[in-house]
Amino acid sequence: MAHQHAARSKGFHKKGAKVFSIPGTKPSIQNHTLLVSSGIPSLDALIGGGIAVGSCLLIDEDKYNTYASLFLKYYLAEAVTSKHKILLASADKQPSLILQDLPQPITHMPSNPLPKAPGAEGDDLSIAWRYKNVAMADQAQSSFGHYYDITKVMSKEMISAANVTLFDPSSSNPQQPFTQLLNTIKQTLEEQQLCTSGPAIPTNILRVAISSLGSPYWSDDSRALPKFLFALRALLRRSYATCLVTVPGHLLDDIGPLVRCSDSAIQLISFADNTEKYSKNPAFKEFHGLVNIKKLPCINSLVCHLPDTMDWVFKLKRKKLTIEKMHLPPDLSETVSRSQEDPVKAKSCGQTSSGVSIDF
Repeated sequence: MAHQHAARSKGFHKKGAKVFSIPGTKPSIQNHTLLVSSGIPSLDALIGGGIAVGSCLLIDEDKYNTYASLFLKYYLAEAVTSKHKILLASADKQPSLILQDLPQPITHMPSNPLPKAPGAEGDDLSIAWRYKNVAMADQAQSSFGHYYDITKVMSKEMISAANVTLFDPSSSNPQQPFTQLLNTIKQTLEEQQLCTSGPAIPTNILRVAISSLGSPYWSDDSRALPKFLFALRALLRRSYATCLVTVPGHLLDDIGPLVRCSDSAIQLISFADNTEKYSKNPAFKEFHGLVNIKKLPCINSLVCHLPDTMDWVFKLKRKKLTIEKMHLPPDLSETVSRSQEDPVKAKSCGQTSSGVSIDF
């Protein structure tokens, strides 16, 4: 009976659910949605495993766009490594210059073996030999997400081999840059046969990257931004594509409508933008900025993914960028002193807190 139940459970599939085997993607364990990596594994874990296909991730830039542009480069580098199709739009900087400055993928991760105990014989654990083989097989088959070295630039051969479409608003109609961009995205999806209504089975993903949307280089009409994002999200829902948009929120009157028109939204606050406020706080001395979660994706689900905490920080290490939970470091300096205003006195039986004896 148990054997029959196991056989049935192995052949169980959700009715109507279609999972396509596309390189660089994986299905979500929560809602069966196809996911792609943002290029930063810690960011993928923060938003529920990755960027859902058919969704849009909005990043509120830091003041000088130092780290938001780095997030965008990670997203593009992951697209090149996964051999996904790319559509890059930028107005403040030429799109071709952004592609030339992508970080190089780390092909061989350094291994740090655990130190052996004195007198230990053998190189492997004899108890967990089966689990070790399974872990090695999973690692060999996994192609979702990569690590990148920001100190090195991706080779020109890898970039030239990628299928990239560039969009520069200065070369289009300056009065209707958003309409021209929507038409370019729609035309690219149709040419690559990445629409969900098409008869062909998808074999690739289109990654749309928009840099500094809403800056004066794009348009002076900030009221057209919510309408553009709303139309863009509707277009993504009908295609095998994802989008990452960076927005200079400090230049806009209200970023709330843009957050509501996106599926996920985070805000980056760099400590270098306001050194007087953050430099004196010892909790921030090991990090470079804050990550404020504005909105989490809720696709094919009634409840969105909720992380353990909402307090996150990012740290730019020597070779990579990571997002971590904000924690308070222990303060072991000599200047730390405890309050001694109300010390606890030792009291014997028959005495009150004020030291007065009680006559029994």
